[in-house]
Amino acid sequence: MSDPELVAKCPGSLNMHTIFRLRGGWCKVVRADDSTAYHQTLNKVKLVVILGSLQHQQALIERMVEIDMEVDRLENAANQSDTLKAEEKPVSPDDPNCAWDGMLQTSKQRRIDLLRAEGKTRTEELMFIRENCKIDDDAHDEEDDLEIPGLLGGTRHAPEIGSSEASSSESTAISDSTTDLGIPIGEVIRVTHETFGEVGMMREYSIKSKEKLFRKPKIRQYFNGPVLHRSTQEMRSTWYEMFVDLLYVGIFTKAGLFISSEQSWESFTKFVFVMVPLISHWQNFTWYNNGVSHEDLYMKFHFLFICISAMVMGNTLVNTFDPNPESNTSAIFLLSYICARVYIHFAQFIVCFVFDRRFSKSMTPVLIFRAISIVPHAIILAFPTNGTSERDNTRWGLWWFGTVTELIHPFISLPIMRAIPNANYRIAINIEHLAERTGILYTYALGVVAVTFLYDTKSQHIHLVMGVMILALIIGNNLNHLYFRHESGNHFKHAMRRAWYTGLGWTFIHYPLVIATLSLGAVMSVMITVRFNQAENIVDSPIALKNEWKNIYFVSLGAIYFCFMSLGLLHQNQPPTPKKTTEEKQALTDESETKVKTKKLKIRTRMPNLSQEKRCIVILALTMVIVVVGVAVPEQSWSVEGMFGFGAGITSFSVFMMEWAILKKAKGPKQVVEL
Repeated sequence: MSDPELVAKCPGSLNMHTIFRLRGGWCKVVRADDSTAYHQTLNKVKLVVILGSLQHQQALIERMVEIDMEVDRLENAANQSDTLKAEEKPVSPDDPNCAWDGMLQTSKQRRIDLLRAEGKTRTEELMFIRENCKIDDDAHDEEDDLEIPGLLGGTRHAPEIGSSEASSSESTAISDSTTDLGIPIGEVIRVTHETFGEVGMMREYSIKSKEKLFRKPKIRQYFNGPVLHRSTQEMRSTWYEMFVDLLYVGIFTKAGLFISSEQSWESFTKFVFVMVPLISHWQNFTWYNNGVSHEDLYMKFHFLFICISAMVMGNTLVNTFDPNPESNTSAIFLLSYICARVYIHFAQFIVCFVFDRRFSKSMTPVLIFRAISIVPHAIILAFPTNGTSERDNTRWGLWWFGTVTELIHPFISLPIMRAIPNANYRIAINIEHLAERTGILYTYALGVVAVTFLYDTKSQHIHLVMGVMILALIIGNNLNHLYFRHESGNHFKHAMRRAWYTGLGWTFIHYPLVIATLSLGAVMSVMITVRFNQAENIVDSPIALKNEWKNIYFVSLGAIYFCFMSLGLLHQNQPPTPKKTTEEKQALTDESETKVKTKKLKIRTRMPNLSQEKRCIVILALTMVIVVVGVAVPEQSWSVEGMFGFGAGITSFSVFMMEWAILKKAKGPKQVVEL
């Protein structure tokens, strides 16, 4: 139906060629033959839609959800005000405060009535458009399935505001009832702060998996304004991701040779220089899979290219800093890393600028800063090793600059992306998948540490030195427990849901955490090997404890504890304390002034033995103990057994403290309740 016919058929009570409020501004509805560019320049116009289009229906649904939430907020405020009044002492009707309160209540009720009337109008508009507008099925399959899946003929509705389902901690609870306004809102799910942080609205859609050799890539989940569009398919680690992870186990083992061979701070710096690109390579691969769905033949080639680049980096990292120009492999290592980064960035560019251009505006600063972060490593290729100290200093400076740029560029690109005006479409992170993948990465790092405990003994008897390996195993097991105690606890909000900066901090912390864990394992492997060689009288072994092995051991263990403390601070374990309104404060003042006899009841709250802040203080204190004791005590006073015993003891104490700290018991001051 054309625009004039649609307007002519429209009932007199509706004004389809109109404007209505949306997202704190206005949504302008225009005809197909009208210019949308002019209307987008008008003051406070957030969205311009074509009359009868699928975007028009989406805007109407979004406005109805806003009306529903605003009515709920106003009614809750009115109920709280009535409750406070009932608890206050009676006042005279002639009191000016009483008259002022009556005016406020009348204003709120008038506002609610206006919102209900607008909600009814928007519902009639939506029903009229659905009945009289036909949407092209082919276009809907290709593009608009991501916009409002299930909108036409959808059977799901939002849970009733104020009901038990809406307030449940399960974010995916769906009710078949209508809202307070009687509006059936298809595919709109009310979510809670416990699960999705500040996200108040979410729509689920299904990514179609047609049997094709090459499929159009789909964004798994994204934001369109305040609404989170999320795939109904549960996302877990895939088989090809697990294969890449196993490949990284071998790469991490080889990277540890930097520390185990020299055991100096210079070798530790080289280890950091190669580990940051390796972890970044793994994260870019994971983040791409987290946001984009292919499931076709191209994905197989994509996976193969990632494996090839990771394998080449692993084969060349040992001789990356060889001073001999003939055997230095830094050019191959860096070229493999740069090619992998450019390829993934190009794939993201194609997805956002060719297949789904809605995300081009928000992804532009991200892609630009990611490209800039590669530049320092690319410049190193222009300064090959020639054996001179000047060239080596230049290369070391570029390595430092490239490492720092790689670590901090997300903290620059993401705020810029969020500040771009009218960038309503933004790719969202599947937090469950990313948290699972990052936990697997740290588990593999601990697995590499556990592999270093294995020693090829030549003795036919079990000797006491076997206890050293058991102590090392206790350390690894305790670190694994402490990590997942901080990550898998009953958080009110995960760091990635709490705020964008806590999410970036959570991602950043895993760089030093993985690096410190691998460096600790590299030193522990040397300590175990040397102790077994002494017990079995092997004197011709080239492996020995030298240089800064003791300090690297204690500093690495302290760095792990510091990362655990940081993870604990980034998560939000308890809901925020609501701020008291002016009416509530006045009610408390009036209650304290009135002398009413009350009956005291012993009301005690079940709370953890230690709060989140106190647990972090304990971890920080243990970090200082590890570093200070380890560095201050001279090397001659430490033995291999003593160092492993110290590590096993302090990690076991930490596990006990964390388990005791989260136990809940009834405590708290007595509260006065008026009966």
